[in-house]
Formats: sequence, C-alpha cells, structure tokens
Amino acid sequence: GVQYEKAKIHVKHPPFYGRHHHQENIQFCRIARGSLSETLDHLNTALDEEYLSDKDYGELRSMLSDTWKVLNGFIAYLKKCAADGVPGSE
Repeated sequence: GVQYEKAKIHVKHPPFYGRHHHQENIQFCRIARGSLSETLDHLNTALDEEYLSDKDYGELRSMLSDTWKVLNGFIAYLKKCAADGVPGSE
C-alpha cells in the first residue's frame, strides 16, 4: 500500500556524492571524460551507419561538446582548489 510506496522512495545522489577529496573528484571526472569520448565514437558510428540524421547528430554532438567544456572547467576548478589548499584537498 501507501507505506510500501513511501518506503521505496530514496534519495538519489550524483555518482561523485561522498567523494570528499579534490583528487578523488578529479579522477572521477577524468573517467567521465573518457566516457564522453566513447560516446562520441558511438555517435560517429551511428551517423556512419545512418542510424542518426545529420540534424540529430549535430544536436547530440553539440550537447557532448558543451558537456566536455563544463567537465574540463570543473576539473580546472578542482585543481585550483587543491592547489590553493581549499578544504577537501587533503
């Protein structure tokens, strides 16, 4: 019943949640960046095999590029925090 449904609800944290050290976050982001590269390979294959239209490919490629830039910016921020001794860099 209702109690069961309430019990099923749980909080979803992002994968980096609980990573308290900047270096750990940086490593996680580098792995994520590798996953973005793999996704680009899959997009290129999907375009070559005509599973995607040029329009859809362009939109997805743009989203991937934006995500890459944000991720690189976050990595740079974490590196600066670590270099500046901001808490979490121990």
